[in-house]
Amino acid sequence: MISVIIALYNADKAIGKCLESVYASSYKDYEVIVVDDRSTDNSYEVAGKFPCKLLRLDNNSGPAHARNIGVKHSRGGILFFIDSDTELDNRALELLSETFNDDEGIVAIVGLPRKKSLSKGLAPEYNALKNHYTLAVADKYSDYFSSQVGAVRRETFLAVGGFDTRFKGADVEDIEFGMRLPKGKTVVHKDVLVGHHFPGFLSIARKYFRRSIMLSRVVRGNKKMCGAHASFMRTFLTLIALISFVSTFALLFNPKFIIAPFCLFFIFLIGNSGLFSFISREKGFLFMLVSVFYEYVFSVIIGIGGITGIILKDREQKPKSPLPQGEGKGEGGFFG
Repeated sequence: MISVIIALYNADKAIGKCLESVYASSYKDYEVIVVDDRSTDNSYEVAGKFPCKLLRLDNNSGPAHARNIGVKHSRGGILFFIDSDTELDNRALELLSETFNDDEGIVAIVGLPRKKSLSKGLAPEYNALKNHYTLAVADKYSDYFSSQVGAVRRETFLAVGGFDTRFKGADVEDIEFGMRLPKGKTVVHKDVLVGHHFPGFLSIARKYFRRSIMLSRVVRGNKKMCGAHASFMRTFLTLIALISFVSTFALLFNPKFIIAPFCLFFIFLIGNSGLFSFISREKGFLFMLVSVFYEYVFSVIIGIGGITGIILKDREQKPKSPLPQGEGKGEGGFFG
């Protein structure tokens, strides 16, 4: 059985479509657990119209805690996490089941967001294409995990200790979880698709800044990069964008310094040429130019956030696992 687990907070406009897509699945051996993280809108009432196991937490504690509670009340051998603002492809559960059954060495699977955002706007469309492309060109095996559309074997989830509940926001709790999974045993399944309501420009910028601060600390604590979205090349191109942006201020002192930001920006374009070519094929040349702007601005924001996370004193140390060794099974931990 597959347990579909959805952490829910203030998503009354999206959770209905999300659950409709799950119950339209071609695969029938599944259960759905929705954990309402104390929403202040009508999310709980909307979810209550579906035949899911619906839980409501007493306090808002964040998606990591909500997903852990969902696992505690689930029965499936495969735990499948999706976000409340997604719409699942009707073959996704079937493909997950087949892949796990065909290869017992796999411990987790991540899928892809569709190329088109469920929400309208230039920034959401860019973000959908960027996220799809990043995973579409990734290697088959990765250390990256995403709760947007990610499945893991139950015994593996328990063994690594679940999601770290000290991450209170929807930021890097799923990425950090993926870094604790057995190396090289997470599959990027490029046919497991979800539609996603990507946010607008300001929301994306705030999220990237906050996430990059936390991710820099996680990477520093774990002493390794974390897959497709934080690979060495992505980090390099982010630094190139940040340095090129900072170097433009040298023009205030001498116009001759224009060569430095120009060359760095050219390296940035070449390094992202695959992404920009993909976007051009999908949406045309003009949208590709818009995507260059978004990619550059967001890269600068991510770079600033990463540097901020390194410089500022880390007030809360993040261990590699949220539970002491061995507490993921049976009694103890969040299952006690």
